[in-house]
Amino acid sequence: MQRTIAGADRVEIALVYDREDRSGERIGPRGVEAWTLRSPWKLLSPGQTAALRGILLERKSWQTERKTCTFNPNVAFRWFAGSDTAGALLCHGCDELIGWQGSARMSGEVDPVADRLLSLTSAAFPNDSLLQAIVARKQLRN
Repeated sequence: MQRTIAGADRVEIALVYDREDRSGERIGPRGVEAWTLRSPWKLLSPGQTAALRGILLERKSWQTERKTCTFNPNVAFRWFAGSDTAGALLCHGCDELIGWQGSARMSGEVDPVADRLLSLTSAAFPNDSLLQAIVARKQLRN
């Protein structure tokens, strides 16, 4: 997955419903529950792609402990590098990311870079009221 993220020539982002009981395009690792997209896929700019790559490939970005909260992702990503494709779901509520490529999976907390990821995703969807509510809630905590 890291090689696909590092070499991706195209990265897309979409918003995700926090429940599974919706109709529409679904995303998630094979053999695991899937979530429904609540927006079309949107191409990240080269600058956003580079920022996301830098955040996710930096070892200090990750903690491997799982949280006890319920994983309810807000955002989906997918990376395309030649014929390779990887995907990920990000929960801004618990700052956890679950990624996959084929049958390989990875997950972890992204607390050290949560604010950077929220800035990137809210910039991609500046008019989304749910993301803006998360931004406001997290600003109150800081």
